Amino acid sequence: MSELADIALAFAKEVMGWENCREATLYQDAVCGHNPACNEGQIFSYGKLDSVMAAVREWCDDAEQGLTIAYYAGLPNAPWRVVIPWEAEVMHDNLCQALMAACLEAKRKL
Repeated sequence: MSELADIALAFAKEVMGWENCREATLYQDAVCGHNPACNEGQIFSYGKLDSVMAAVREWCDDAEQGLTIAYYAGLPNAPWRVVIPWEAEVMHDNLCQALMAACLEAKRKL
């Protein structure tokens, strides 16, 4: 698995609360698992910004955490910066990965 897939799997387990999730075999850049909130199987497309933003927003609302996203032109290896004040700061060239990693880091500190 790629670093992005590893982070997405941990994000689905720890942040989204999905039980027994795993990398999806039928979908590219996706995790499938059981969402206890609706008691059914679900697919989380971690390669799609809208899916990641929806999951991050839900966690931020539930955890009452703010989030700041910044883009730095001219930084080729890590132009995206995601900050959850007092809890996490992540820089990466993939915004989806930066968002999930910041939430994971903050969740583990809370």
